[in-house]
Amino acid sequence: MMKKVAIDIDDTITDTSEILFYYLEKFGKVDLTNSANNKLDIMRGKITCPELLEFYKEYALILANEVRLKEGAKEALEFLKENAIEIHILSSRIPDTLSVTSKYFEKNKLPYDFLTVGVIDKKEYCQNHEINMIFDDSFETCQKIKETKTIPILFSSPINKEIVLNDIIRISNWSDLYNNEKILNLIKQ
Repeated sequence: MMKKVAIDIDDTITDTSEILFYYLEKFGKVDLTNSANNKLDIMRGKITCPELLEFYKEYALILANEVRLKEGAKEALEFLKENAIEIHILSSRIPDTLSVTSKYFEKNKLPYDFLTVGVIDKKEYCQNHEINMIFDDSFETCQKIKETKTIPILFSSPINKEIVLNDIIRISNWSDLYNNEKILNLIKQ
């Protein structure tokens, strides 16, 4: 049976935080000093004010198109494909970004088998699609998924760097994929 891996996009395959906060400052209508608009909630899509909804309507497609690819992401995806892994790209991005996200993957020649946006419950997706392993920068998502047969891998990002882990594997960048014996064993089993 083919192994299946799910991979989040924002701050896992791409450096989304960086461009998101650049455009938020440019937009100028969201007070980032207001504790109700903390960066973690903004990155997690927990919209806390009408201005953020307006921002996402105006900038979602720009963000999805202009975001920078993380170093080593393309090579990691190619490595997974070379090892006969079925790749599911998952994101909680709004459904309107599917076309531009797909074009971004094509433009960057990123291999994948399935691309799904608008995924709110990644735990349910992983269970329904019998995913063996997931790479995600959301600690909350990894916590939920560890209750299933899917093995969560937390990808370090600005929103989770302070979290101490005991029972979830963490990688800091894509080159860690090749240096982590547990992950390599899971891929090559």
